[in-house]
Amino acid sequence: MKKNNLIFILIFILLIAISIFSGYEIYNKYKNKIEDKKNSPIIKNEKNTYNIIAKTKKDYKNDDIIAILNIASMDIIVVQGKDNKFYLNHLLNKEQNPAGSIFLDYRENIDNSNQLNIFGHSSDYYDLPFNNLMNYMNYNFYQKNKYVTLTTDEHIYKYEIFSVKKTEEEEHLNIIFNTTEEYEKHLKNLKNNSIYKTNVDVQSTDKILIIQT
Repeated sequence: MKKNNLIFILIFILLIAISIFSGYEIYNKYKNKIEDKKNSPIIKNEKNTYNIIAKTKKDYKNDDIIAILNIASMDIIVVQGKDNKFYLNHLLNKEQNPAGSIFLDYRENIDNSNQLNIFGHSSDYYDLPFNNLMNYMNYNFYQKNKYVTLTTDEHIYKYEIFSVKKTEEEEHLNIIFNTTEEYEKHLKNLKNNSIYKTNVDVQSTDKILIIQT
């Protein structure tokens, strides 16, 4: 989220595959080499390892760490707090800082919810992890970076981007749908309001990830 700016860049991403941790997998796991453990949410991806989440929690002394998001060739640590306010202005070591952290909506279960919402600041003046998301306004960049992975304690999820949107609305924050029809309408709105066509089909049985900055 750009500070002092209520225009959101939204990236809507469809879950296309699930892989469960079991020794070595078809997806690369990560051995993190954290160069600035206090401030940097970026992980340097080097080699395979068994459980990056447990190691990252230990490195940062923060049990709120729940996932590693890989988007546009960047690995980013994701936390989840008790509300959606704390990590707007706190770093991974829980020190107060306007840069904040990348965090999952506190209402959601990362391995079970049909819709996940991940938030983070971007800036024209500071080097923040989600600055790179602005590049998705460009269709050519999307073509080269259309897949996203989310690594949790239990699974590695692979997603495909199906919509990119710039908006002042907050409809995407709704996570409660009383009927299948409501959820279908929600997905249709997200897809139809994309700034360009991705030709990715979305159905009511799909799980989605929404990234907002």
